[in-house]
Amino acid sequence: MRLVYLDYNSTTPMDSRVHAKMQPFFELSFGNPASQSHAKGWQAASEVEVAREEVALLLNCEPQEITFTNGATESNNWAIKGLVQALQSENPSEKIHVLTTSIEHASVSEPLKYLEKKGWIELTEVPVDSLGMIQTPALEKLKKSNTRFLCVIWCQNEIGTIQNMNEICQWAEQNNIVVLSDATQAVGKLPVDLKVTPVSMLSFSGHKIYGPKGSGVLFTRLRHPKILLEPLLHGGGQEKLGRSGTLNVPGIVGLGEACKLARLQKAQDFETAMKWDQFLQSTLKKEFPNKIQFNGNLAQKSPYVLSVTLDQIQSFQLLPKIQNLCVSSGSACGSGSMKASPILMAIGHDQNDLSMTLRISHGRMTTEVDVNEAVETLVKSLKSLGF
Repeated sequence: MRLVYLDYNSTTPMDSRVHAKMQPFFELSFGNPASQSHAKGWQAASEVEVAREEVALLLNCEPQEITFTNGATESNNWAIKGLVQALQSENPSEKIHVLTTSIEHASVSEPLKYLEKKGWIELTEVPVDSLGMIQTPALEKLKKSNTRFLCVIWCQNEIGTIQNMNEICQWAEQNNIVVLSDATQAVGKLPVDLKVTPVSMLSFSGHKIYGPKGSGVLFTRLRHPKILLEPLLHGGGQEKLGRSGTLNVPGIVGLGEACKLARLQKAQDFETAMKWDQFLQSTLKKEFPNKIQFNGNLAQKSPYVLSVTLDQIQSFQLLPKIQNLCVSSGSACGSGSMKASPILMAIGHDQNDLSMTLRISHGRMTTEVDVNEAVETLVKSLKSLGF
């Protein structure tokens, strides 16, 4: 059985050029960047800085604003817990009010709930509209005198909706509110220019842009405002004393190369993604005009992902028929349970609805054969169920 992989929002295959770039750092150039008394350490440290430059070029920011982590989950936890601790130390008598959205990734929503449960923050969840969009009047309405922090996902991983980040960040800047954006599904795919968008902190993972798993980035702005975080990991004081632990040099080198490739061929990748997205939408709409619903803001969403709700079709009926398709029935970052997606519920789906939602996500290695075979399998399988 030939498998068709259309779950790129879960993880991407590593680009062969990234793999080739990483290879020497497992055996030949294996030095520890913290070892600054010999050539092996110097070489490793130099390559880490080259990778940092590549990340900064992709994001249009300063290399000093980039810290390497093991992925967006660590970056988000550090940004949230580190900032809350730093703000508390500045004003111990004030309870920090945090705004977030109802469509955040679990690596943002869960740390916030944890801090709320501990009594360390006051948390308000801003609702989204039926397209998954946040409006600044809603933020203004829920803002309080002690609001210091806002978490907004740049591009939603399940439905693809892209927020108006320039407008949101400008509003936050005017109100002296620090903004963290999980940009894992935006970086390397969509326009992300940190000289234009005044986001305070930003996170992403290497394995979503054809780099290695276990590599990630936290951007923290140096000026206007300067972001200072309490460390999440204490130890040897690597990464500018902020994130301790021996650096994952092969992973960082691979992440840097993935960022370089994304910068060089982002336009080409985007054009191809638009073609596959339009084909999937038009074909499925033509075959099932009254029985499917596309989720998210179709006028302002990532072309790399399409969320489709199938009326009155359940997972146990369809999934056995499409085993050659690697697609997701929701986010792939959780435990694998089939419970209702909080993202779909946030945009108006009923948790008791008997319908099924598929997330089809494609990328650089997706071919025309893949897309045609996926549509053919889906259409054939749904029609066999009387859809």
